[in-house]
Amino acid sequence: MIIVAGTMRTAPEHRDRVLEHAAVVMDATRQEDGCHEYVFTADSQESDLIRLYELWESDEHLAAHLKTPHIAAWRESSQDLVTEREISVFTVVDSRRLS
Repeated sequence: MIIVAGTMRTAPEHRDRVLEHAAVVMDATRQEDGCHEYVFTADSQESDLIRLYELWESDEHLAAHLKTPHIAAWRESSQDLVTEREISVFTVVDSRRLS
């Protein structure tokens, strides 16, 4: 499994617009092969912070996702609205339920 997790910052007045674009990307991405989770969410305490969480079956599925038309459209629509991105990729070799 592959986890992609990170944050994006946007001017507070652009947050709702970014989340509208993100909703379109979430809908399309959740239909992709190998996608287990794909979420953009506004931080409840920092109005300019948006969090991203993705769970993919494999690196190959993630690579295919990054080549989709909806990701190209997302990059274009958000480039002037997102001021900072910090996104990391984690390869999971084992997991267990916490509770």
